[in-house]
Amino acid sequence: MLGTIAFATALGAGSYFLAIAPVLDETSQARTQAESVEQANDLQRTKIARLKTQFAELDTYKAELAALQVQIPTEADLSGYFRQLQDIATARQVTLLGLATQSGQAVVPVAAVPGTASATVEPPEPAEPSEPDTSPDAPASPAPAEPEAPTAPAGFVAIPVAITALGTYEDVVAFLADAQAATPRLMLVIDFVGTAQPAADASAGRPATVVGDLELTVNGYLYVLQDPAAPAPVEPAEPLPLPAPVPGKNPLIPVVGTEAAVED
Repeated sequence: MLGTIAFATALGAGSYFLAIAPVLDETSQARTQAESVEQANDLQRTKIARLKTQFAELDTYKAELAALQVQIPTEADLSGYFRQLQDIATARQVTLLGLATQSGQAVVPVAAVPGTASATVEPPEPAEPSEPDTSPDAPASPAPAEPEAPTAPAGFVAIPVAITALGTYEDVVAFLADAQAATPRLMLVIDFVGTAQPAADASAGRPATVVGDLELTVNGYLYVLQDPAAPAPVEPAEPLPLPAPVPGKNPLIPVVGTEAAVED
């Protein structure tokens, strides 16, 4: 009887480890994989729903982009901007004496000055002095992480612009305000210099002035954000080199036989 019970127990244990346990393990693994797949599917469904929402607002995004590209276009178009300034000057009865630009330069954001943010932080309470840990296995304290420097988008260019206008004080001030606010193009004024004018007759392209008139020179930047999808400009081919002159030969003397060929 005891032998039968022992045999049955051994048979049941063997069946569990040899047949039932592997099936349970496979079932557990399959359940874990199914849960992982379901989580991945939920994430994909969320992304698809977000993309559908963004696609439905695609026309809105395009309109916003077009409005921003008016302020910061993809091309310099300086002649168009200068025409706008001339129209403003005419409306304000101001004479433009000079419009000058320089080569564009890539915009480099200015990094934050270290230590400026901690100026208003209260100092901590002094800690009790303790003996330094000089054991060789003591871990060194990690260095503070450096803040990431700000970056500008690729193709973001600033074009220096200098504008000189002449007119009455009120008209020149109004011209400067319109140059910044009444044009769709974004212009950043960095400095300006005003010079009071004496009474003088018109000469050398300058109008007549009276005491109190103002000549104002404004320096600033126009901005361009180049389209990364635009094709790269084709560089012109290098011109062929001119033939080298023959030493000791006068190029003004006709070649022998040329005059006879012409007469024939």
